[in-house]
Amino acid sequence: MIVDHWGIVKADIGVKDGRIFAIGKAGNPDIQPNVTIPIGASTEVIAAEGKIVTAGGIDTHIHWICPQQAEEALVSGVTTMVGGGTGPAAGTHATTCTPGPWYISRMLQAADSLPVNIGLLGKGNVSQPDALREQVAAGVIGLKIHEDWGATPAAIDCALTVADEMDIQVALHSDTLNESGFVEDTLAAIGGRTIHTFHTEGAGGRPCAGHHHRLRPPEHFAVVYQPNAALHPQHHR
Repeated sequence: MIVDHWGIVKADIGVKDGRIFAIGKAGNPDIQPNVTIPIGASTEVIAAEGKIVTAGGIDTHIHWICPQQAEEALVSGVTTMVGGGTGPAAGTHATTCTPGPWYISRMLQAADSLPVNIGLLGKGNVSQPDALREQVAAGVIGLKIHEDWGATPAAIDCALTVADEMDIQVALHSDTLNESGFVEDTLAAIGGRTIHTFHTEGAGGRPCAGHHHRLRPPEHFAVVYQPNAALHPQHHR
């Protein structure tokens, strides 16, 4: 069974030189009717009856701790991993940032042999743009602002300004302890620009209805995540 954005069908999939080139009915057209994908002596058959084939998943919140994460991702159907880190370091465990050109270069080199698509997020916690621009030039696809490094309004504004300038994304783990402002200050710094907000429920606890209500505009992509907390249907109504 094939599940894609255009629909759900039962069909065969033809793969040539490592890429999908056709979806239809595979077989020998000389002895079978309605064959659209001819097979021959150079064809290998992979049985997928009783299984679902769909586009690979995209995980946009990866703490890059170890290469074995790529293997686990593939087992679960994830083929694209976006996040940050430098391996088993304290900063990686806490935040999804790969800071600075040297670390970015080494992480891209380390991930080069992994059989998944990789996107690194640089550290966006700064109020001046130069350090952000050099991280983008080094190869990150976005910037991550994390409250552990200070999710201040100035840092949010700076990162979004550079993102608009260099056509990249910004992910935000916002200030849940109100150390540098409140929800209204964060939204004012965002200023209607596109942003991906993580942990909008606040510090890993129960969801805050006020946060979710304020993050309803279409330019905000909110992710609710509750580590070690029970989820109940009424939380997400």
